[in-house]
This record gives sequence, C-alpha cells and structure tokens, in this order.
Amino acid sequence: ETTGARYLRKSKENPFIPIGAFATVGAFVMSVIKWREGNSLHMQYWMRARVGLQASTVAAFVIGAWLLGETKQQRDARAQAENEAQAVREQAEFRERMKAAEEAQRLE
Repeated sequence: ETTGARYLRKSKENPFIPIGAFATVGAFVMSVIKWREGNSLHMQYWMRARVGLQASTVAAFVIGAWLLGETKQQRDARAQAENEAQAVREQAEFRERMKAAEEAQRLE
C-alpha cells in the first residue's frame, strides 16, 4: 500500500481528522497574517480558534479510534478464525473430490 493510498483509506475511515488539520493550519496562517498586519486583536482571535480547532481534531482522532478501531489482537484473532474456516472448507472440498475420483476409479 502506497503512502497516498493509505492516506486516502484513512481519510475515508475518519474524514474529520484531515478536515480538522486543514482548518487548524488555516487558523494558524490567518493568525500569522494578522500578526504581520499588526492587528493583535484579530491575531488573538485566530490563535484561540486554532487551539479550539486543534482540540477538536484530537477529539475526532480519539473518538474515531475508539469507534472505528479494533485492536491488533482482535484483527489477528479474526484473521486466524477466517484462515481456519477456509482450511476446513478446503478439506471438505478435497474429501468430496477424492470420493468422486474413487467412485470414478471404481466404475472404470
């Protein structure tokens, strides 16, 4: 999986994180612009907005990880169960093919 593909997959899983990150950067850029203009009142407004947006982005990350995430142990257990079920199906199919081959051999 490439970095870009991973980023898109993760963004689809929890779209609030990239939105919050871009909004945080936007608020920081606006605060720098206002600082350079010498408008300290608006600069403070944008810095406070940045802090709020950053906090909401972290909250989105935590909530998303809690709601959507599963632990590595859960993923490994699920994968192992799927592998075992696949092995059982393959064994049953093999037995059926062997019976059919034995029956064909007996009929010849």
